[in-house]
Amino acid sequence: MKFVKTIQFRLLLFASLISLVPLLVLGGYNLKAARANLESSVWNHQAYVTQGIAADISSMLEEAKQTFLILARAEGLNFADKPLKERERILYACLTSLPYVDEITAIDKDGLELAQVSRFRLDTGNFFKPENSEDIIKELEPLKPYISEVYMDEDEQPAFILAVPFLSSENRFTGGITAKISLRSIVQQISLVSGGKESIFLVDEEGRLIGHNDYSQVLRQPDISKSLPSVEVTSESSGEKNPLVRNYQSYTGEQVVGSYLPIEGTKWAVILEEPEAYAYASFTKLKETFIISTLGLVLLVLLISISYSLSFGRRLDSLRQGVLKIHEGEWGYTIPVKKEDEIGEVLHAFNELSVELEKKKLVEAAMMRADQMVTVGQLAAGVAHEINNPLAAIYLSVEEVLERLAEGDANPKERQAMQRYLKTIAEQAERCSGITSQLLDFAHQSRQEDVQESLYNLNDLIEKNLGLLHYRFRKQQIALEENLEANLPPLLGDKSAIQQVIFNLICNALDAMPEGGSLKIGTSCEGEWVSLRIEDDGIGIPEEHLTRIFEPFFTTKPPGKGTGLGLSVCYGLVQKAQGQIKIESTLEVGTIVTVRLPRRGEYYGKN
Repeated sequence: MKFVKTIQFRLLLFASLISLVPLLVLGGYNLKAARANLESSVWNHQAYVTQGIAADISSMLEEAKQTFLILARAEGLNFADKPLKERERILYACLTSLPYVDEITAIDKDGLELAQVSRFRLDTGNFFKPENSEDIIKELEPLKPYISEVYMDEDEQPAFILAVPFLSSENRFTGGITAKISLRSIVQQISLVSGGKESIFLVDEEGRLIGHNDYSQVLRQPDISKSLPSVEVTSESSGEKNPLVRNYQSYTGEQVVGSYLPIEGTKWAVILEEPEAYAYASFTKLKETFIISTLGLVLLVLLISISYSLSFGRRLDSLRQGVLKIHEGEWGYTIPVKKEDEIGEVLHAFNELSVELEKKKLVEAAMMRADQMVTVGQLAAGVAHEINNPLAAIYLSVEEVLERLAEGDANPKERQAMQRYLKTIAEQAERCSGITSQLLDFAHQSRQEDVQESLYNLNDLIEKNLGLLHYRFRKQQIALEENLEANLPPLLGDKSAIQQVIFNLICNALDAMPEGGSLKIGTSCEGEWVSLRIEDDGIGIPEEHLTRIFEPFFTTKPPGKGTGLGLSVCYGLVQKAQGQIKIESTLEVGTIVTVRLPRRGEYYGKN
């Protein structure tokens, strides 16, 4: 889950989406268009083939009918008068010209056979009255050709009867010609022409299967209702019936593209079915090619995106490591730049910033050392004044003791005086030792290079600084008012830096009151912050200078009285301690300095 939130993942996702979404959208649209175009082409082809099949069947029936009509007109008046062999020869001529006709019979007006020829029987000359002759005569009496219903003959073959009448000179019925036509032969001839994997079959008006290119289907007589349409579509423009083409599930259970068209001049209809898998094979191949190409492109895009993402991530990680190095204090750390692109420019900028920070760090260190030298100088001057008085007292006390010892035995009263002098010598010597110890301690802290954080109490640092500056309070006749909050919580940080800040701020306050005045020092704890407040009633700072008081080397003091580093160093040390410093001042009224330091570390919230 962490990786999902990274820039690397977003970059990888963006590259993948921007590459693949257009491909998928355009590819899907083109596939859809290709499917629609192919379907239209398949349907048109299906309709065209179906119309051709229906036309072929109609043509065959029309051919047989016209052949028999010509025979009836040419031979009808005297056909019965011809010898039997001649009659059979004439019928054989028709039989051989019509390969789908199995048997031809000539009958007289009473239905008796005049002649008969067959593809499968050789017994001729046995004249008898056919079983269905009465029905045929009844149909022919109007002197029109007749096509019977389809039936299964004695060989279990679907067949039908085509009959045409003989006409006399008075247009009276004198007999006719009947032909048994095999539907199986017709379908076989059509199948040879069409080829392919289509299923061609014929149905009658009751929806019964009467012909199929797979003859076993006719023998089984399956329920073909699923292949029959519910409606027929008729062309309004031409008045001719057009094939009804649709995609559906055939009676065989297979998804097919099927077409349905009634055969003109009959009560039959032709159905042509082609499996969708075969009809749309080209589209399936196109789709497979598109999927394989898309997967290949996806893999290529992912490989390129991952490679670029990893490279980009490594460069970002080097930048992050550089920032951490700077945060840990390794100023001047630089990152190798391998590519001169936008990220390379960022890395160059980081390196320049790191070098500038190192320079700034060195300048700040130099400024701090300079300020510390000034501070040590001020301390040395004060210590000289402070030590003079104890040394004078020690000198006088030693002289007095030496005189008393020179006079010989001392009485008890003199012994008490000598003890008092020796006690004074010890006290003053201890005072000198304390002053020099404080001075050495401050000087030692100023020489520290590696800052070590430790616990300290802000009130204790204030008291130490007041002790060091005692001589200036006395000399300048400054009234000190301390409001230090008791039980102030300890702070964790650089104790020497905060002691230097306090020393500089008190010195600045004393410098602002050369003719004497009042100085208030207070501390307080406010939630997460410990505050130091130093208020004087000195000369104040002009308003136009308030915005520049923290600038290095800027000072409002007369030449030779200040370096302009004190407040700048204080600002830097407070910022380093993650604190805040604020100065409010009014000319001829006084100045208020507030320093806020955070309570942090494992001691946070402890008093």
